Parts: sequence; C-alpha cells; structure tokens
Amino acid sequence: MKAYITPMMTSEVFTPNEYIAVCWQVACSNNTTGYNHSSNTPYGNKWSDVEGPYDNVFSHNCRNASNNYFRGNSNGSNLEFLMETSSDQGELTGGFDDWIDVNHNGIVDGNGGKGSDVIYWYTSNGTRRWNHWGYVQSASSDHINRS
Repeated sequence: MKAYITPMMTSEVFTPNEYIAVCWQVACSNNTTGYNHSSNTPYGNKWSDVEGPYDNVFSHNCRNASNNYFRGNSNGSNLEFLMETSSDQGELTGGFDDWIDVNHNGIVDGNGGKGSDVIYWYTSNGTRRWNHWGYVQSASSDHINRS
C-alpha cells in the first residue's frame, strides 16, 4: 500500500563561505636592500616576530602585487596571507600580521599610495623570515583575489 504525501515547497538558504574574496592586492613597499627593514614603515613595526637571520642582502618578487595572495573579508576580518609566488624561491608561505585602516572606514581599500590602508605580513622559506608591508591597491581582473 502506498501512503499519500502532502505536496510542499522547500528551499535552501544560501550560506556564504567563511571568506569573501577581496578585490585588492598589495605590493611590498619594505626596504629589501638593507637590514633595517622597519625603517621605512609608515606606522612602525607591526610584525609578530623579527626578520632574519641575515645571511645576505635579499630581494625577491614581493614588490609585484600580483605575486602576493591574500584572502579575507572586506571589513578586515579573517585576513590572512596565503603565499607569494617568487621566481627565485618558488612559493613562499607565511602569515598575516596587521592591517591599518588608514581612512577609518572599516573596509580594506586603497589605490596603492599614501592614504591607502596598509597590510603587514611575512613570508618564510623555513629557515628565514622576511617581513613585508604595503599599501592596498585595487586588484587586476586576472588576480586570484578578484571577486
């Protein structure tokens, strides 16, 4: 015997992913030609740890914003650094240290120059740590951060 089932409508509620793709990127503005790397930061040392060890002066592709990969929410929550694609060291992992909301509007934004928000992050190859900072700028349409 078959039972009658009353017809009903159901719907699914959209639940967004924990992370919303951000539409910005950051090129490192740190002084990578010397050993006093916090000497040119606009807001001082905001890193969670010291850089080094210093075995030699080192410069890599962090100054190219499209090589640095971040994710997080537009309001600055859940920000994290994912990786840097470096031509001389491959993929460098690291972490997020701080975000300075320069214009106090509660969102991560900027045009890449002074007056833009500032991100502090680091990369590591397992034996050495590099501290970075940079001004937030709009992402190009082919960047992984583009939503």
